[in-house]
Order: sequence, then structure tokens, then C-alpha cells
Amino acid sequence: IKPAKAVPSNQNFTFVIDTKNVDQYIDLFNKDLNGFNNANVSGRIDTKKNLLDLNADVPRFEYKNIVFNHVVVRGQGNLDSLSMIDSVGDVSINDSLHFPGTRIQLHSSNDLTSVQLVTSASQTLNSANISARVQTMPTGVKIIFEPSTFDINSKTWHIDKDGQLA
Repeated sequence: IKPAKAVPSNQNFTFVIDTKNVDQYIDLFNKDLNGFNNANVSGRIDTKKNLLDLNADVPRFEYKNIVFNHVVVRGQGNLDSLSMIDSVGDVSINDSLHFPGTRIQLHSSNDLTSVQLVTSASQTLNSANISARVQTMPTGVKIIFEPSTFDINSKTWHIDKDGQLA
């Protein structure tokens, strides 16, 4: 993303968005996306103090055929970094595959993002605790794993520190 040509200064505002029945309007923008009824999004931007806060509580939304229930996003940032903690009560891929209690933590600065994903699934995946650093580069991304584990069919798999995908 290219930087803005002019940086707004002395901007200080808060916002609160409470939705009611908006899913029919979401469809106007993207046919693959729906839901967001009774959601609450709030936050503040203060460029003088270099602050960004974002809080979102979304009871339910769908993207294509994936259903997300009880999504909570808490984010804080400034001009240099962004930190977010997201939790999802349940991600439903189909009738029999669910990911209950998913939690994602992100901290991003410059071209490096630390990611931690903790989840489980209703089938085969008993648990997963994946930690990695994602480095964006002009030609793609490089993923560098921290010690991580996931349990499939009651067998625990380990990912060693500094394992890479490039």
C-alpha cells in the first residue's frame, strides 16, 4: 500500500456504529458477504496523540458458505504498529465441520506481523496452537514459525522454532 500524499493532522474523533437489519444492504456491495445484523463497531482516531482504537462485536456474518458467530475484535494502533485480539465463538465450514472458540492475536509493524492462532475443530483437529511471524516482501511472503503444536486424531504434531514457508 502506497503512503498517502498528505498526512491528515490534528484529527480527533470517536465513532459508534450500531446496526439493526443490514444484511440485505450488505448484499448490494458483495454477493458473497451477508449478516452483520445487530453489530456494534466503535473506536477512536487521534492523529495528534498517534492513537487508533477499534472494538467490534458482530453476532453473525457469512462469507461465501463460511459462517462466523460471536466475533469480537479489539484493536489498538498508531502510525507504526497495529495490535489486535480477535475471538470467534464458532466458525462453521459446513454442517459437520466447526471451529469453536477460535482466538487470533496479531501484532504488526513495518513488514513483519506476529500471529498466534488457537483453535480446535469438531472433526479430527483436537486442538491447534500456531505461532508465526509473517514477513511481507515485494515478491510475496515468508512465514517463520515459532514453536507450535496441533493435535490431529489424538496425535500431537510439533513445529520447531524457525521452520519456514517462503
